[in-house]
Amino acid sequence: MGIDDLPEEQLAFMAKLPFDVVTEIFAYLDQEDCLVCMAVCRGWYTQIPSYTENKWRSIQLSERDPYVVSSRRARCLGKHVKDVHFNKFKDENALYVAMYRLLQLGCDEIESLVFVNCSTREQRRFLGLSQQLGSQLAHLTMRSHDSAVPLLYILCTCPKLTSFTYRGEYIPWQLGQRAHEQIPVESIPIFDKLKYMYIDATIDMHPELVSILQKCPNLQYFIDASSATKHNEPQPVDLTYHPGHTNSSDVIRLKNIFSWCPNLVYIAKKSNYGYVPYKDIMKSIVGEGPSAVAITNSALHSQRKQSRLYHLAVSQSEGYDEIAQVLRNKQYTLEHLDLTTAQANRVDIDWSPVFRSLQLPLLRTLICNTHFDTAAIISMLNSCPSLNLMKLDYCHRRIENVELQPLRILPRLHTFYLQRFMFMDELSVATLLQRLPGLEKLGIQDSSATLSDPTIYKCLKHLKHLDLFAIDWGRRFGQQGQRSQGTGMVVSPAMFKYMAQYSNLETVRLWRVPKITYELLSAIAHIATLRCLEVKLACAPDGDEAELLWFAHKLREKSMIEKLKLEPLRYLNYAVLSVLGDLPRLNTLSVWFGNGYTRPPMELDTSGVIQLLRKSKSLKKVVFDDAFTRENLPGAIIQRRLQEHGVSFYNITTKYSRHVDDLHVGNIIVTRV
Repeated sequence: MGIDDLPEEQLAFMAKLPFDVVTEIFAYLDQEDCLVCMAVCRGWYTQIPSYTENKWRSIQLSERDPYVVSSRRARCLGKHVKDVHFNKFKDENALYVAMYRLLQLGCDEIESLVFVNCSTREQRRFLGLSQQLGSQLAHLTMRSHDSAVPLLYILCTCPKLTSFTYRGEYIPWQLGQRAHEQIPVESIPIFDKLKYMYIDATIDMHPELVSILQKCPNLQYFIDASSATKHNEPQPVDLTYHPGHTNSSDVIRLKNIFSWCPNLVYIAKKSNYGYVPYKDIMKSIVGEGPSAVAITNSALHSQRKQSRLYHLAVSQSEGYDEIAQVLRNKQYTLEHLDLTTAQANRVDIDWSPVFRSLQLPLLRTLICNTHFDTAAIISMLNSCPSLNLMKLDYCHRRIENVELQPLRILPRLHTFYLQRFMFMDELSVATLLQRLPGLEKLGIQDSSATLSDPTIYKCLKHLKHLDLFAIDWGRRFGQQGQRSQGTGMVVSPAMFKYMAQYSNLETVRLWRVPKITYELLSAIAHIATLRCLEVKLACAPDGDEAELLWFAHKLREKSMIEKLKLEPLRYLNYAVLSVLGDLPRLNTLSVWFGNGYTRPPMELDTSGVIQLLRKSKSLKKVVFDDAFTRENLPGAIIQRRLQEHGVSFYNITTKYSRHVDDLHVGNIIVTRV
């Protein structure tokens, strides 16, 4: 019996149940399910919208989806719609039609508007419709946006905005200049409700942003990720005179920003600074967001309420004196400090005097890519007992053990990334790691360091994540400046055997690390907690097919690995692929048969690939890069053989292909559908 044959009294259950009960029933359905139910009969068509208003508080519209044209959808919309997402409206007229249709349906109390990949160049129409839709608008987000509407006009149109995000295409700075000239400063309203503003566009040189900031007395979160040189040639920034240097006239001075916006607690002024959504910052305030800005006690929460700066991320192009003054004034409240060098105008400014003068008792995150000496950074670190995460770029300065002796223990530091450090000996590495007893994540890049000595790796009992990139222990220098001799081994099999017994290591990434052998990889495979292994080498590791098979067997016996990436390899035969198919949790496998070998690679064993795909129950993605066969393109062979075996739940994509002599070479991506 179909639904058309049901008695009318069985379809009228909504009238017999309490309103709250029916509302709870429909809460288990999504929007499309509700629309399907409305097609059952005229009674349901009429009644269901009143029970599903909460379901329609947030809607998404796109140019290709006639979302508000359907009569059923239209009945579900009204004043209860509070959150609207417009996605991919490249046809500007289609966007305005959708906005006008919402007005016709009574959606004029929207609190949040999001535009993603949209175009708004007709200033009058966009501002008029936005004003009518957003009389109660509190949150406006425009991402990947192409707009010719000055931001100042947008803010004037939406006076109740609490948060404003603009990540858009290039806006000519002359446009902002005209907006600034047409609206005198005294005529610009006060944006007293605006608390969060994220700007990522080429507008930081023109006066429009200055005019906006001057009218935001209650702004608390300001992120300026814009770059005046995104679409132009890099402009020189004069940082020659330091200390005593002030920033370029092209940069809005920090002291002016703080004078206009005295309630700032979060400021980031760096080109291409990562997007931090307003909702994520709000979550962090109650302890649900990233640890770098999470508040974990009432004392810190009280300080936030008192509008004390806790997050500062700036490039040194802001000026030595400007930044130094802020650091000294806000040192007792800062929890996040990100100070980096402008890559396009890299000038070595010595920040050592500033670092020596700082006391940072609440600092949790330190990211530093500037010039400093060892004694200065140690002096600052000794004042940071709450430090959780640290990333340092040391510019290839040599570090000796005696310099590290004054460093105190940092008990809360769990993440440490080093770049361009040059340790003089094993003892200096051990001395540093002994000061970090709670370390869980360690990353070293472009440095001279070793972890193979027992005094070093025994300091890493709590390590869960190890990331080594371009490490060479052979680059260290002796006291006379001569290159010293040694094993050159950065990591050793003994180290990973120790880690297998005493640590819970989950991720190992080794990129361009010398002297990697299958003995070392087999030692890593003994780690039962291993979830991710990525190895990228300067050349294929020494060994034969039997050693690679032994490594695969150890992975199957010991670890619960989920992601495996090996490059380059010379061979991957049937037996190895069959064993990899037995790994119970492996969901991603990536192999590169590139040109990092001294001998030509072997032909891809397509029979082994088929065996891998047939046996594995967990694989979601397999990538074979620069794989070659002689018969046909590798992807075509795999696709045909899967069809022969009746396997239809994989999709084969060839990203690129080429012919080299009599070989068919290609990049093959296999995904489970």
